[in-house]
Amino acid sequence: MIFGRRSGPVKAVLAAVALVVLAVLIVTFARLDKNLAAQAAINDESLRNSDAVVAVTDRLTARLAQLTQLTGTEQQALDETRALQPLLVQLRDATRPAADSIAVGRAGGETSHADLGRIQLIVVRLRQRVLPLVPSAAAFGDQGKELLTILQGVNDDLGRSIDAAKRINAALPLPG
Repeated sequence: MIFGRRSGPVKAVLAAVALVVLAVLIVTFARLDKNLAAQAAINDESLRNSDAVVAVTDRLTARLAQLTQLTGTEQQALDETRALQPLLVQLRDATRPAADSIAVGRAGGETSHADLGRIQLIVVRLRQRVLPLVPSAAAFGDQGKELLTILQGVNDDLGRSIDAAKRINAALPLPG
């Protein structure tokens, strides 16, 4: 018996302790709920920013694929133009004797049928190589504009990606 009653004050003390523990738990859970809500908001913002980064990365990948295709087309046009060099050398070598004979006035500037046939064959080969280059040359000008548009888009996408990464970093808790 304490204080004249059977376990009276003990029950009161235990009830008070239980109320204090309950109050501490309520405050703890309220703070935890607030912290979890804040973390959920940060996670949502981070997810939106990550989605923005992924979208920008997808656009960059598509634009870089276009750039690669453009570069391949331009490289092909350059290779086809370089392929003309041996034919031009052959033409120069085939026409040199005729040009030399005309220049010095030797034999009235005559050229043999074999020389003319060889020159004609080389000119035909050149024509066969040059004609397909005409549409490529026209497309090359358009591709330059397309290339500029793609590169401007890549620049814009990179800027958006940097902004999204900054927002993600700002949302992360500071180390400490």
